[in-house]
Amino acid sequence: IPPFYFFYYWFCWIPKISQVGWDLKAAFQWSAGMKYSKYTATAAPGMEYYANYGFTCKTGNCYVMAATFCEMARELGYDAKQISGSVPLRSGGYGPHSWVEIEINGTTYVFDPDFTNETKRNGYQITYGQSGTWRYNRGSVMN
Repeated sequence: IPPFYFFYYWFCWIPKISQVGWDLKAAFQWSAGMKYSKYTATAAPGMEYYANYGFTCKTGNCYVMAATFCEMARELGYDAKQISGSVPLRSGGYGPHSWVEIEINGTTYVFDPDFTNETKRNGYQITYGQSGTWRYNRGSVMN
C-alpha cells in the first residue's frame, strides 16, 4: 500500500467521516452537496485519486462525488464499490458516469450523489431501473 494512502486515510477520510457523523446517509449528503465542477470523466486515475481530490478541494464531478462517498461508506463497514459506466445524455447518446453500489440484505442498491446534486431528487439507496432515476449502464468496478 502506497504511503500516501495512510496520509489521506488518517488526515482526510477519518476526519471527514467524523465530521459528518459516522452515518451512511450523512456521508452521502456530504458528497452530494459538493460544488459541481467539470473534471476528468474517466476511471483511469482511480478511486483513491478522485476521493483525495474531493476531500481536499470539496468540489468535483460524478467520479469525485462517488469516490468520496465510497470511501466513507467503506469506513463505515459497507462493501461499497465505485462503478464507472454511462447514462443517457439530454443531447442524445450516452456519457461517462460514476456511482456507488452497496449490497444490503441481498439487494444491490445504487447510491448516486451526482444524481442528487444535479436533479435535487433522491439518489440515495435506489435500485437499477427505478422509476424517476437515470438508466444506468454498468461498466466496471473501479479500484
